[in-house]
Amino acid sequence: STSAEAIGSLTTNTLNWNSGGVYDWEISDFDPSNNSGYDILNITNLTFDGSNNYDINILPVNSSGGAGNVSNYANTGNNYSTTNGFLFLDAGSVTNSPGTGDVSSFFNIRSADYSYQVGHWYGDWGVHHDGSGNFYLTYSVVPEPSTYAMVFGLFGIILLNPRSRTS
Repeated sequence: STSAEAIGSLTTNTLNWNSGGVYDWEISDFDPSNNSGYDILNITNLTFDGSNNYDINILPVNSSGGAGNVSNYANTGNNYSTTNGFLFLDAGSVTNSPGTGDVSSFFNIRSADYSYQVGHWYGDWGVHHDGSGNFYLTYSVVPEPSTYAMVFGLFGIILLNPRSRTS
């Protein structure tokens, strides 16, 4: 079976998420509204062990089912924060919750495989918990280094231009 066939929902009654455990999250469609384009764990009772070391690997799957660029790649230019991110944990009850809101500090998100396969190194991933058992992978666009160079270059031209400094 291919990775594309493995993407979807998994439903279980109880899940204990222990420190140091690794969750390989697969995504084939960079569209948070397409719940069939990435993995979702549906859990009746989710328990965290109370530490802050939960690992998530973000793995891209191309249309052929192998590692590679995802559908709707152009969406990597958009920010997906809070509940408009990618729902990856849908729990009925949560024990030892890492909190509500941005809980990224409780997770180690490894996106190197994603970045390498899609050729995009400029996005930051995080985790948002809505307080009712839904956890979302969030994504924010980080400008490319060339954008910073262009902006600082523009300021340099303005500062060095004698006409801009005359009263």
